[in-house]
Amino acid sequence: MGADKHGTYSAKLPDGTANRIEYLTEINFLTADEKGALNSAWGSLCAGSHPGVPEREEARIGLVLALEFGQLLLLKFANWTTHDYRAFS
Repeated sequence: MGADKHGTYSAKLPDGTANRIEYLTEINFLTADEKGALNSAWGSLCAGSHPGVPEREEARIGLVLALEFGQLLLLKFANWTTHDYRAFS
């Protein structure tokens, strides 16, 4: 794997969601708490059926979680890029 254009991190992400979450934690993009929350939400959504929860509500909950985590990642990335991909303000 080569370095990115900033010479800081690998330009090729590892395969698989768990490996990518681990990679983002290793490069200090995700905190340990964020890693735990992301793994928990991902695991819950991928766990299969949720007895007592209507399918439509499962889909809505999945959408809300995806949008909220997506927003978190975008905000973090915007801040991270302004600090040369190394730190946050």
